[in-house]
Amino acid sequence: MDGEERVLMDLCRSRKAFLVEYGCAGFLLFGLGVLQWEGIAGSAILTRFILAVVVVVILAIEVTRFSHRFIVTNSKVMICDGLIKRSKKHLFLSSITDVDVNQKVSQRLLGYGNLHIKSSSGQILEAKDISNPGQTMERLEELIHRAATELRRG
Repeated sequence: MDGEERVLMDLCRSRKAFLVEYGCAGFLLFGLGVLQWEGIAGSAILTRFILAVVVVVILAIEVTRFSHRFIVTNSKVMICDGLIKRSKKHLFLSSITDVDVNQKVSQRLLGYGNLHIKSSSGQILEAKDISNPGQTMERLEELIHRAATELRRG
């Protein structure tokens, strides 16, 4: 290895994992549009309240998505949680013994899932709701194999 830490993957939770929340926001907007179209607009306060709820829901989704990051560098895997109170956990590629993908039926259909990464010490990291977890697992396994090969050489 060249000693320089390079980020190879930087993933956050998939928007697909929040389809229900996005659907609720869309339903509220659709309902508000129908009320406006039919001339049953109601009070301006109600309209503003519904728009505020939609904005809060979408902001909450985006904050949640970006508060859980899965980062792979050329030497380690990191899980970063939180925006204000941050926690960081990492495993060196050379200590990873197992990588698993867990997907419910709905997650499989939508193409996202969870990745569990286990180390030789028994520590487990979970990358939640990432897109294409199977491809990510294969790429990670290649990096682990490369790190093990370099460790045996050096």
